[in-house]
Amino acid sequence: MGWNSQVIVANQVIIEGPNDHLFVYNGQPGAGNLAYSISPVQNLPAVGLDDYGNEYILGLTSYWNSGAGWVAINIAFGNVTFYTAASEAGPWTGIADMQLASGNIVLASTNSLQIGPSGSTLTGALTIIQGLTTSVVTAFAPGTFTPETWHSLGTLAGYTVTTGRYRLTPLGELELDIDVLAGGANAASVAFSVTLAAGYRPAANKRRVLGLAAGSLSTVEPNVVVSTAGVVTIGQNSANTVEIYGGAAIPLD
Repeated sequence: MGWNSQVIVANQVIIEGPNDHLFVYNGQPGAGNLAYSISPVQNLPAVGLDDYGNEYILGLTSYWNSGAGWVAINIAFGNVTFYTAASEAGPWTGIADMQLASGNIVLASTNSLQIGPSGSTLTGALTIIQGLTTSVVTAFAPGTFTPETWHSLGTLAGYTVTTGRYRLTPLGELELDIDVLAGGANAASVAFSVTLAAGYRPAANKRRVLGLAAGSLSTVEPNVVVSTAGVVTIGQNSANTVEIYGGAAIPLD
């Protein structure tokens, strides 16, 4: 079919017709050998089959077999879209997209967006510049591209909780902010009602010393313990009336 092994040298190549396409194959044309395709975006439907059962996507597209499935990168309608498929016959499913919208570059993904080398996590602040306004995202919530915020530790039996919260820092550490008042009916060891999600849990149990408010007494050094199961526990004397407060930065590794 067509030419074989010929080389074309030209300063202009015109392809025209009601079903005009350009297909480039890796080796002989065949199923699984479609490497590139150019198909006008005016053609419908948005995908089609070549003569060998390869499903192509309208626009400018590159195809390859990653070993775990088929991958395609498509440029059309001002978008760069990434697709996956189980085989060269499709169907293609969009998994990520980059587009220019009102002068802004918009990134979207059905899974997650990663900044840095493969397998890395964001360990520094990300500066987002919008017009003349600059804001700093200190960290991202684990497994997301959502800026991190404080989360509540919930209630603490026998205590009045003025502050009990946690978040992830840009260094990948768990930060705690605690200010609680024991009312005299507390146990020696009490856990907050909220259990930390997996992305906030240390690889080993961690203990940090907390402070006492002026005039408060305790024969047991007030402390906070974060377990590998995500349980955050306050320790001190039982049945004590005391204000315990402090912050703690806890490495997760």
